[in-house]
Amino acid sequence: MRADFKQLLFFTLAAAFVAALVFYQYHTIPAPVESSYMPTALATTTLVINGTTIVAEVAQTPAERELGLGHRTSLKEGSGMWFVFDTDGLWAFWMKDTLIPLDMIWVNKSGVIVTIAHNVQPDSYPQAFPPSAPSRYVLEVPAGFAQKHGIVEGQKVTL
Repeated sequence: MRADFKQLLFFTLAAAFVAALVFYQYHTIPAPVESSYMPTALATTTLVINGTTIVAEVAQTPAERELGLGHRTSLKEGSGMWFVFDTDGLWAFWMKDTLIPLDMIWVNKSGVIVTIAHNVQPDSYPQAFPPSAPSRYVLEVPAGFAQKHGIVEGQKVTL
């Protein structure tokens, strides 16, 4: 009977050790951030379109472009995100994980606006919005910004 007691004690201690490890792991992993706006460490650039100044975060890596403005609950007037691509293309955009309506402005390598998608809603996902001509850049700003500031296709964006 002594051997049974030793085995029971061993298994009980082993189970307590495993439970303590699981408890420690669970309570030392940071909880996910509940805020839907997470400040980024992205560089910014200042753009001028039709006399309107926009301070935009620059998304230039694939990961930065994929995240974009996703999970944000607001975007201040006069701010946006400037997506930079290495080559010209028909870069289509969608609203995956985006919580705020946006205007999307495609700009060619010469800095000319080729397409504007106005007031694109978060619930439009998975629909993708492509430009009408190849572009090198895309600017996302709060919905209604382009119309409010008289920004139209054919205008030049100055960096």
